[in-house]
Amino acid sequence: MENSSKMSYIINHSKIVSQITMEEAVAEIRSDKHKEKTAQIRQLSSAGETEGANRLKGTLPGCTPAGTFLGRRKAECISEYASRIVLDVDGVKPEQFDEICRKIEADKHTHVRYASPKRGVKIIVCGEPLVLDDSAALTQQEKTAVINEYHLRLFRSLVPYYEALIGVKIDTSGSDLPRITYLCHDPEAYYNPDSVFFPLSASAPEAGAHSGKRGKGARGTGKTHTGDFPVERNKGKSELTKKSCSMLFRVLEMQLQRSKSYEPGNRNNFLFTLACKCNEAGIPEDALFNLMANSYDDIATQELESIIGSAYGNTENHGIHPLTRQAIRVLFAQCYLKEKYEFRFNEIKGILEYCPNKPDAVFEAVDDRIRNSLWVELAEHGSECSAEQLYSILNSDFSPSYNPLKEYFLNLPAWNGKDNIRAFASQVRTTRQDHWFYCFEKWICAMVAAVVKPNVQNHTVVILEGPQSQGKTTFVRSILPPALRDYYCEDRINTESKDDMIKVFQSLLINTEEIEAMNGRELNQYKALITRATMNIRLPYDRIMQVRKRMASFIATTNNHDILTDRTGNRRYLCFEALSFDNNSAVDYEQLYAHVMHKLMVEEFRYWFTREESVKVNKHNQSFMQQTLEEEFIATNIRKPLTGDKISYITASQIAILIKTRTGLVLNHGGKVNIGRILNDQDYERIPAKGGVYKYVVHVISYEEVMLNLHIKDEVEKEPDATQQELNYNTPEN
Repeated sequence: MENSSKMSYIINHSKIVSQITMEEAVAEIRSDKHKEKTAQIRQLSSAGETEGANRLKGTLPGCTPAGTFLGRRKAECISEYASRIVLDVDGVKPEQFDEICRKIEADKHTHVRYASPKRGVKIIVCGEPLVLDDSAALTQQEKTAVINEYHLRLFRSLVPYYEALIGVKIDTSGSDLPRITYLCHDPEAYYNPDSVFFPLSASAPEAGAHSGKRGKGARGTGKTHTGDFPVERNKGKSELTKKSCSMLFRVLEMQLQRSKSYEPGNRNNFLFTLACKCNEAGIPEDALFNLMANSYDDIATQELESIIGSAYGNTENHGIHPLTRQAIRVLFAQCYLKEKYEFRFNEIKGILEYCPNKPDAVFEAVDDRIRNSLWVELAEHGSECSAEQLYSILNSDFSPSYNPLKEYFLNLPAWNGKDNIRAFASQVRTTRQDHWFYCFEKWICAMVAAVVKPNVQNHTVVILEGPQSQGKTTFVRSILPPALRDYYCEDRINTESKDDMIKVFQSLLINTEEIEAMNGRELNQYKALITRATMNIRLPYDRIMQVRKRMASFIATTNNHDILTDRTGNRRYLCFEALSFDNNSAVDYEQLYAHVMHKLMVEEFRYWFTREESVKVNKHNQSFMQQTLEEEFIATNIRKPLTGDKISYITASQIAILIKTRTGLVLNHGGKVNIGRILNDQDYERIPAKGGVYKYVVHVISYEEVMLNLHIKDEVEKEPDATQQELNYNTPEN
């Protein structure tokens, strides 16, 4: 039977914006509205980027199957209860997924089944409607208590039922009344509006609860209800004041957060461990309940009482681990600092940053002056923490690591569907525009992939050639969004310099200006740096060297056209002759990089070059090669025979003699080999001759014609071409 009760529609995890029916929620799940973001979440989760996946999941909208809430998504704000339960099946193996879904959908009680954002399974079941006694005139608090108890009993009945049905454990932390279920993308979501209400397997809630009176398990009884057995609470004899209990609770909570997380699937375990620590530290049970209830209001009252009661059942452990004076001193400082400020360790810059807990506050680096000011502030508020202890606190996991590059790219809005990469690349007009679009798209995607994907580096360098004051550097500076401009560097990197290698680690984009000024050794080092995956460096203030991943990508600018020297191949360089730059157009950076992220995470775009593509890149780069002496001579003194030309059959060694005769330069063996390579690359016809050598079919241009072609104006009487007189190239047999 269809449960027509509506649900609250939630954005940003907690903000209620409207109401929605189950039919509308399923329609949204089946649509493509959240397809792209769901794919990104699953990609991040598969890559082990749990933090990024959870952060992105939190941006999805959601609903509250249990019913509707007024103002806030809290149990005491329940408006209309729908008797619906959400069950989470996490960690489903791919090979089990279809079979589990089939069993769930075959059950008459299943109302909705769909794949969760991280590819688990969500089950929504309608329980028997809860009918409240209108004559009892319950207050909102009493009404909430009744609904909470009923909801918890219904949840505890459903868990073993579905575990037996599918043979897989169900997350038992999802019993809270205001639980949100995220609306992701599943085109095959199952929806049965005629599902059968699930009956309670246990007795109905106690009559006393329906009349607004608390039964066993209420805080006023001094007992905690665990299953069917009431357990006497351990009140605990303690001299701790209320303020001391609050401080000690916060200290223990922070201490636990260093090793455990309060998150779905681990909430009960987290709270139980915290309660055990509080029991051992000597905090009275009643005081702990009030502290936990205020801090964790998403846990049902009965469930919280059960957790605390189980921990305090170990009466012999009460007060056995009081904190030492030094521990309280350090932990007090941590609590104070956490209340007043937010700290983080910038992984890219290798520095500590902080900001006050105030609206619109911005992070800034913690230098010695700020650190000393913090120590003075602590001392003024009763802290006995030393300056050395403060330094150790701040430079520990008290300040969580933060990667600003990942933070930016993993929190972009959804792509708007436009070709934003091409639009940005269009600001540059080159001599080969299609090739520019093709290569720039791969290069910028590789730049971002080096940040968001493990074991990825950008192995190519964009080189822009053009005259001075054209706007090359201005364009390069505009590639990064304003939020990441701190991670842009303009420098020629010396791989033997520690400071320069630190720049590589601390940058996202490095612009090598005037690359033509590099000598051969520097170019070889530069090429090796492009393909380098990790760096063994020690950042300032670090005590040891660490192996760090290279995220930086490279780009270069030059005023000279002939910049490449390596004859063995230049596939790492993406060279372009720039004709003009449009550096005045507005850029929507969020959409530019949202497009890049869409290509990487959704389309699984291939940002690297295949062997065939690398051949094309090398061919394109030939026009940027510096000509050797041999190439210049062949270009001006020899050509493929035209109609009417005198044909000569000549070896590479004979061309070397011709070079000596006309220029006076003597070539070694390498020069002769280079001549043969050039002729082969230029597709000169060759025929085998005696001695295992080849002769090339050419026309040797006369010395006079060469001079005319080079625009020599001074008319100088010259002797006939000596080479033509002395050597006979006219027959292939020679």
